Amino acid sequence: MEPQVVRLAGSNFGYRVELSIYLPGVAEEQVIRKVEMWFPDWDFEEYIVIFTRQRSGYYRGYTYVEPANVERATQAWFQENVDIDIEEFPVRIACTGSMRPVIHCGDEVIFETAPRNGQLQVGDIVTFRFSRRDVAVDQDCSSVFTTPNLRGTKYIIHRIHQRVRGSSPPSYVTKGDNNPVRDPCVVSENSIIFRVVEVNKDVYVIDQSLYAEYVQEHQRLLTEYREKRAERQDLLERYYASRVDYYRLWRSGARQDTLDDFYNNLESMRRRINRLADELNQLRRDLRTAQGRIASVVR
Repeated sequence: MEPQVVRLAGSNFGYRVELSIYLPGVAEEQVIRKVEMWFPDWDFEEYIVIFTRQRSGYYRGYTYVEPANVERATQAWFQENVDIDIEEFPVRIACTGSMRPVIHCGDEVIFETAPRNGQLQVGDIVTFRFSRRDVAVDQDCSSVFTTPNLRGTKYIIHRIHQRVRGSSPPSYVTKGDNNPVRDPCVVSENSIIFRVVEVNKDVYVIDQSLYAEYVQEHQRLLTEYREKRAERQDLLERYYASRVDYYRLWRSGARQDTLDDFYNNLESMRRRINRLADELNQLRRDLRTAQGRIASVVR
């Protein structure tokens, strides 16, 4: 059955669109679905919607739509002019490698709807996304998390590393098992969509030998990229601190040969910083290629 718009109402967040779907055979009290909407002129938006069971297999949920997308604030206009698709989430993740060795992109990942009211625990692997288009997201980190992690979509699957004390709603610090540092944005419980309950290894792998080879190469490149990025960041900090020292010496009337030596050292650092930038750009391209190779041997 096609989703039905059962109510359209204005709010401080835009238009609240209430949707009804028929899910025969589903017993959960709540389900989460990906809702895609095509507005007139083919403007496309994607939303995360929590649907709550009503009766006889019907579920109802809501999301907020930008006023600019709605030409006429009526239920009839919305039903006639907006194409709505409601989809399940994929069970495969993208080949970014952030959760190795626990999860590889050839694995099947089984999710459950994330519990609320502080029931998530440190150590849980969760799926979350930062976008103000979602119902209950209270911060926007979409500029930070730009790489798709769940296959085909921009969601992040990482582990809860720490709970933020005194946060309301409960909030968490997250980290990919294969990442050297924690995620830069604190994750509100309201941003968490799923919790991972099971990982079935290598379900989607077509060629095990090539898969292992490609994953190893991708991991090598990833390690090299992180090392060079850390080196460049350290060198940048030293470079800017040295520039301050150079101008201090210049204002103090230091000898010219001392200033020349200092300047030559600065130039050497600057050239190394630029070379590292070029090497990092090449490594990014190599990583994309390696990621594509991995994806080519999983179905």
